[in-house]
Amino acid sequence: MIRRRTHRPQPVQRHNAVAFSLGGRRFSVSASQVVEVARISSCTTIPCEDPANLGVVIYRDRLIPLVDLGRRLGVARVGDVQFPALCLLVKTDLGELGLLLDQVMGFESSADEGSADDATRLDLNRLGDLHVKSAAG
Repeated sequence: MIRRRTHRPQPVQRHNAVAFSLGGRRFSVSASQVVEVARISSCTTIPCEDPANLGVVIYRDRLIPLVDLGRRLGVARVGDVQFPALCLLVKTDLGELGLLLDQVMGFESSADEGSADDATRLDLNRLGDLHVKSAAG
């Protein structure tokens, strides 16, 4: 007896992300890396050569490094960082980080690994490599 093969479509794998704005631009990170969104009331500065590393915060009994994502990405921010500040707490290969941002835009889902709409998808495990070089440098 000959059996006819039936074609079964592969299930579409959805990629979920949290979208946010920073310096008038849209970015997103994988939802699996997001721990929570919080308002950070203050930061303890720690001397560092990298101006994007603002210091540390104690949040829910955890010591978390705080990064000015705008500086790290080379995205101009309107004014200086003011506390309380909106912070995206994320998990990376190196541990938990707090990323300062302007606004959380929401949750998005797409059928591919690209970002929905016009948001730039960030790989937080490469955060140290993400600085956008200026045209002169």
